[in-house]
Amino acid sequence: MVFWGKTLNSIQRMAQVKNFLTVEKKINGGPYTNSEFYTVWFTGWGGKLLDLGWGAPGFTQNTSFSLNNVIENTVNSMADMYKMNASFSFYMIHGGTNFGFWSGDESTGPVITSYDYSAPISEAGQITPLYLAIRNFIKNLTNWPNPPLEVPQNHTAVAIDNVKTVRVGSLITVVQNSLNKDHCKQSETPLSFEVLDNQYDLVLYSSVLPKVVDGSHLMLTIPDLHDYAYVFVDDVYQGHLAIDQEYTHAFARLTLPLKNGTTGSKLDILVENHGRRTFETINDYKGILSNVTVNKQLITNWMQCGVNPSKLYSKAKEMWSQKTAVVEDGSPAVYVGTFESDVAWDDYHTFFDARKWNKGFVIVNNFNLGRYWTSMGPQMTLFAPGAIFRKKNVAVLIELVGQNTFKTETPVISFLEKPIYKTRSHKHRSKHTQLNHHFRHHHKHN
Repeated sequence: MVFWGKTLNSIQRMAQVKNFLTVEKKINGGPYTNSEFYTVWFTGWGGKLLDLGWGAPGFTQNTSFSLNNVIENTVNSMADMYKMNASFSFYMIHGGTNFGFWSGDESTGPVITSYDYSAPISEAGQITPLYLAIRNFIKNLTNWPNPPLEVPQNHTAVAIDNVKTVRVGSLITVVQNSLNKDHCKQSETPLSFEVLDNQYDLVLYSSVLPKVVDGSHLMLTIPDLHDYAYVFVDDVYQGHLAIDQEYTHAFARLTLPLKNGTTGSKLDILVENHGRRTFETINDYKGILSNVTVNKQLITNWMQCGVNPSKLYSKAKEMWSQKTAVVEDGSPAVYVGTFESDVAWDDYHTFFDARKWNKGFVIVNNFNLGRYWTSMGPQMTLFAPGAIFRKKNVAVLIELVGQNTFKTETPVISFLEKPIYKTRSHKHRSKHTQLNHHFRHHHKHN
């Protein structure tokens, strides 16, 4: 598993390739093989992004890299391995998407929903400049038995603007009304996701506040939490708690002052799993992993229930059909938007625009597009394949944090023709990614 990502001269690079493959063959006894030849890398929430110019979320330790650097290093490394008669597999040739809650986690922070990877074939299945460079290398090989076929035509993306939404209920209300009580477990102290055998990435922990001395200055503490929690007292949102990781450090907090509450007040803590570790450890437990206290008083007698996103979607649709609408106050809530489309979706795709939202996930026609977290970035849009759309469409947004702008602006749902990322480019300019001119000239937009 290797990517020779540094800008080396040909002699240095060839020596590095030869050393790696020689050691591998000596250890494994097999042919020269690079089973994971990295194109670039995946990206974490809050991580630095390399702008390659075609709207791809590539990550690299070297933010001085440019599109030409990536293409040159990839093709030159291919040439070096080919000269040694080595086999290699691109990781990734097509990265795809971490739909739903399938994104992973690193010690530095959780991975974004997109797994585009700056791969030769983009998240939306589009041909990129890197793909064309790889194809050109293969095409020019002498006596290669399988020359490349014609370059496939890129699909076209569509935009859908300003679909009005209805706030059907507060987050905690919709969650509580969508629970399957048969799948809840009671315990004296909180149980982990694993003990609960929870297959979802959300668990609601419920109890009541114990007898407290000073009801006006309540401090909630959870010393060990994985990964992110949304706290409610008597259905009033208090704020969040979160594990401390390098990229998401700005949101880290294991103590939280409560705005309201007294002895016997209902306490609900919705815990979100940000993703499982991709390597380094198998001990990756999720949920509340310690005692919970308020003003150092132990909170006991917990009820824990897994939260099924599909049930959230169904409950939200039901509340919408009953013309349920709740006054907007900017707190965490669930929104529903409906729209019709005459697009022949088999040939199209689009990108959900999350820039006016904060943190949560969006479900379209009961298909979970994944997590958005615009206050963290860098991902500002979610890939939406055409296969999930139909003539009449329903989109449900579970906004976990809330958005103060909704107090004065009607929240809307929009879809874009191309992805947007808050990036730090190789020139260290903070900007949204734009399509590479060469790519845009030769192929339809992403």
